[in-house]
Parts: sequence; structure tokens; C-alpha cells
Amino acid sequence: MAVDGSLIFGTEIDGKGFEDGVSSIKQIANITLGNIGADMVQQISSALADVPKKAIEVGASFESSMSQVAATMGITDTAEEFEMLSEAAKELGESTKYSASQAGESLNYLALAGMNAEEAVSALPTVLNVAAAGGMELAAASDLITDAMSALGLELSDMNTFADELAVTAQKSNTSVSQLGEAILTVGGTAKTLSGGVVEMNTALGILADNGIKGAEGGTALRNVILSLSAPTDKAAEALARLEVDAFDEAGKMRPLQDTIADLNEALSSMSDQEKTAVLNEIFNKVDLKAVNALLGTSAERLDELSGYISDCDGAAAQMAETMDDNLNGDLTIMQSALEGLGIAAYEKFQEPMRTAVQSVTEDIGALTESLTDGELSESFDKLSAGVSELVSGFSKLLADDVLPAAISGFAWIVDNGETIITAIEGIAAATLIYSVATGGLASVLSAVIGAVTSINPLYAVLAAAAGGAIVLAEQLNKAGDELFEVTSMIDPSIQALQDETAALQEQRQAFD
Repeated sequence: MAVDGSLIFGTEIDGKGFEDGVSSIKQIANITLGNIGADMVQQISSALADVPKKAIEVGASFESSMSQVAATMGITDTAEEFEMLSEAAKELGESTKYSASQAGESLNYLALAGMNAEEAVSALPTVLNVAAAGGMELAAASDLITDAMSALGLELSDMNTFADELAVTAQKSNTSVSQLGEAILTVGGTAKTLSGGVVEMNTALGILADNGIKGAEGGTALRNVILSLSAPTDKAAEALARLEVDAFDEAGKMRPLQDTIADLNEALSSMSDQEKTAVLNEIFNKVDLKAVNALLGTSAERLDELSGYISDCDGAAAQMAETMDDNLNGDLTIMQSALEGLGIAAYEKFQEPMRTAVQSVTEDIGALTESLTDGELSESFDKLSAGVSELVSGFSKLLADDVLPAAISGFAWIVDNGETIITAIEGIAAATLIYSVATGGLASVLSAVIGAVTSINPLYAVLAAAAGGAIVLAEQLNKAGDELFEVTSMIDPSIQALQDETAALQEQRQAFD
């Protein structure tokens, strides 16, 4: 056969494996899609079933928070002010990241600060912006901003500006709205003496925060610095006079803190580090030297820059709040608040029928209670109570007079006659064993013993003694003794015959031997 070097390939393709694979994929897809579909239906059904429950929960929570607001303001839930407060809370709950119930809690804090319904409704959007800008809980933001404004002696009309200043200071320095609020609460009314007011205070707190002194620590440090300059000790006053630094102008008005710090910086510029430290220790508390050095070490340009940002801050809080919520998480939170608003609306639709039903049931329970006390059911209930009492009393008497004494006596008799009982049982068992060997062989021994013991039944004897006393037990034992005598009489001839037969067998064996 000639070989020409050519190769021949088979070009037919077996598609069976491919078809099987596709078929398997289809089956898996059908099963998976079917499961997913079923799960979706189940989840949707569960969610729909939970709608009334969720509506009641959010509605009742909102209603409770608004009732608290009404109580704090001293109004009723039928007053026009209450309707205005509720509508404001629901509107902001549907359009912001905070729920209507949270808005209600915020309104309560505003009411605690002394605001009436109209003032609280006016202030609520600003508080929401501060909370969102600072990433704070709404109630905490309400408490913080009202307390801080009160400490600084600010009016309600100053709230928007104050909120914007907080937001910008947090943006342009190393602090947060929450930390800044803590600092302001600590420095308190001392900052009211600053010539630059809130702007100067926030500027100083921002500079301290840049140097790691923030929150309550920053507020305490600023308060001590202001007091050391405005109300110095005798020693500190002498040092300031020697340096020709004065915190007040010729009219007796406190100069800007920035100007006083600049004068102090210039007076210390020609001194060595040791001399500077000695002088500063004379003017300020040692614990405040870190804050003083932070202020002295900050350039005038930085102070002017931060002060300028804070002075020009219109709308900063709202803008910062919008930026903070401009993300998917913020959208989801706002959607959740909107859904709560939907739940509140649904709750309000069936709130009145539900309250009526609950109140009706409460009245029926009250009527039943009254009937049991003085009405038609009172006599029947008295009879029932008396009957139950007699039944319990009779049972207790039976137990005390008959059952327990009999049981105790029976057990006592068993204890006293334990050896006699055991001897009787042993005798019956032995006799029965001999009889069984003689008549039935070894195979029936166990059955015979069990039968003999059962005929007396010690457990039954104990139970009988417990229930009926020693007499019943004694009768059983006497009967067992009679039976034992009869069995023994029957066994004696058998035993004698067995002995005779055994002797005969022995004689035959000896004969064979």
C-alpha cells in the first residue's frame, strides 16, 4: 500500500454534548428563575401584609411625638397651632432625610427653649440644615443650637445667620458642627464681651481647632484666654502694663482679640524663649499656654482669611446640608422618610375608627368589671367562688384525714414488719422453685419464680397500704401464707417420689458397674 504523506481529518461534529449542556443550562435557568419569581412574590406579599402594621407603628410614633410637643407648649391637639405644627413636621419629613417623627422631637426641643408654635415652625428648617450639615441627630442639633444661642444672648431672628456661621467655620477649619457647638456651650457668655461677636468667637475657635484644641477643650481654653486679658490678676496686669499691651481701648470697650494678640506678639518678639515663657506664665494659666501659643503662632493672614469666610456665609448651612445628602445613601434616606409620610397618611385615615373600637372595648371591660362587683354577675361569681372554695376544702380534708394518715400508717407497718415480709417472699419463691423443678424442669424455673412473687406483688402491697392502710396489706399477706401452705402440701409427695426414683436409679447404676 502506497503512502503519499497526506492526512485526512474527519469533519463531522458531534453536537450531543453541546445540546446536553444547553439543555442543562435551560433547566437550571428555569428552576432559578422560578425560585426567584416565587421569592419575589412571597416577599411582596409579606411586605403588603406588613403595610397596616407599619402604618400603625409610624403613625402612632408621630402622634406620640406631636402630643409631647402640644403638652410642652401648653396647647391641645384640637388647637390651630397643633395643626400647624403637625403639617410642618409632616412636610419636612417627606422632603428631607429626617422623618416626621424626628421633626416632631425637634419641635419639642424648640418648645422647651421657649418658642411658641409659629416660632418653632419658622426655626425648624434651619435646625434641619444644621443637623444635616453636621451629620447630627435632629433632636441633638435642636438642643445644641438653642442652647448655644441662649448662651450668646442671640434672638430667634439671628438663627439663620448663626447656623450659617457654624457651617462655614466647620468647613474652613479642622472641626465639626457638633464640636463647635460643644465649644460654644463651654465658652458661654464670656464670648459676649468680644468686640467682634460671634464671628470673632468662631474665628478663634477655628484657629484653636486647627491646632488640635477642639470641642469643650477649645471652648474652655478660649474662655480662660479672654478672662486673663479682660480681667487679669494683679500680677498679670503688671506684666501687661510692662509690655504696654491693653485689651481695652480708651473708651473702655474691649478691643478685637486679634489686635490684642498681635500687640502681645510684637512685645514678645525681642525676647528669648525663656523670657517669653516666663512672661506668658505671669499673664495666663499654665494649662492655657498651648492655646495661647496657638493664637500667637497663627499669622494675621490666616486669621483674616477665616474671619472673612465666616462673615460672608449667607446660605452656607443649607448648601452644606444639600451637599451632605447629595448621594445614593441620602436619596435612600429621603425616600424612607417619604414612605413614613405615606404611612402616617394611611394611619390618619383609620386612626379614628381604631380609637373608637379600642375605647368601646375598654368600656365593655369596665362594664364587665362593674357587673362582677355589683351587677348581675356578682351573685353568680360569688357562687362559683364558694363552690371552688368548698371543693378545695373538701379535697384537702380528705387528704388530711384519710389518705395521708392511711399512707403513713401503711408505710410505718411495712417498716416495722420488713423482715417478716422478706422472709415470706423468700419462702414462697423457694417453694415455688422446688415445685417447678419437680414438675416442669429447669426451663420453667424463672417463670415460676416470677409468678410466685407476682402472686404476692410487693408493689401492690405497698400501694394498697398507702391507699387503704395496714389492714389491706395484712389480709394480702395472710392469704399469701395460706397459699404457701397449700403449695407446700402439694410439693411434699412429689419430693418424696423424686427421692425414691433417684435411689432406684443409683442402685441400677451400681449394678452395671
